[in-house]
Amino acid sequence: MSQIKNYAYRLIKEKKQIAEDKVFYLLEELRKDDVFRSLESQRNGLTFEMARLRAQKADLGNRNELLKDLKEKISSRIAELGHSDDELVVKYACNACKDTGIINGTECECVKKLVYDLLRQECDNLVTDVDSFLKVAIPKETTANYANYLKLLDRLQEVFPNNERKVITLSGTVGTGKTYLASVFANAIMKKGYSAYALNSIQLNSLFLKYHLAPLQEKNEIFEELIDADLLIIDDLGVEPILNNVTIPYLYELLIMRKDKTTIFTTNLDAESIRSRYGDRIFSRIFNVNTTWALTLTGQDLRLKPKN
Repeated sequence: MSQIKNYAYRLIKEKKQIAEDKVFYLLEELRKDDVFRSLESQRNGLTFEMARLRAQKADLGNRNELLKDLKEKISSRIAELGHSDDELVVKYACNACKDTGIINGTECECVKKLVYDLLRQECDNLVTDVDSFLKVAIPKETTANYANYLKLLDRLQEVFPNNERKVITLSGTVGTGKTYLASVFANAIMKKGYSAYALNSIQLNSLFLKYHLAPLQEKNEIFEELIDADLLIIDDLGVEPILNNVTIPYLYELLIMRKDKTTIFTTNLDAESIRSRYGDRIFSRIFNVNTTWALTLTGQDLRLKPKN
């Protein structure tokens, strides 16, 4: 997470530099003109003199009028050179913090938004329009159940990452909205600045095999993103082939290493099928009523439901 935030600050700093350089190089170009350079020098000298007189609480005389006249002449000369005063104003991407990322010692909202955008780029299949989904995609007879599940996930994201139950298992038949619910949760926690990493079980299995075959010095790097993500989503558990000495032992190892971080599983398998396929140790990790939120989604395949 710190890497993403550092990257966000670097991008903001680059925007600031680009905006300021644009004005700097235009000024350098304008100063090649003798008339502009002379007028600018007179204005700067007069401004300094007026500041000195104010500090001495002395009378400024007609200097305000002289300064106004110089500014008008500078604007006119800028226009004659094919530019405008507005081009000499730095256009920051965020006017609130002037592209520093900080306001009065606190993090600017522009940083939070950029971090969220960067996190979303790393996590596929995210959805945000909850109300539309409930009204259009969810059959009326099951809307209440989905709404209750969404409320539960909303409560969990409010306390994230301090939620006590670290595993959420969303099971049900094909197309009942499991991946959607997982995406809603991921989207919510990323808005708070936490990282989410989503992959399906086939992709996960490939990583396990890569990890299994990799030299010892490369293993940590392969597992790093899986372990470090504040939220890990493993989609469609059960569709991957079971590889001997790979799939089950490494899935269990991953769950152990992520015991203090939240993991979401979606699966078309019921609880007993999970026990039969993966064994009691993994079953207890993803269906234990004391440590897991196990939600079962029922109903028709929403992807086959005709649109209104």
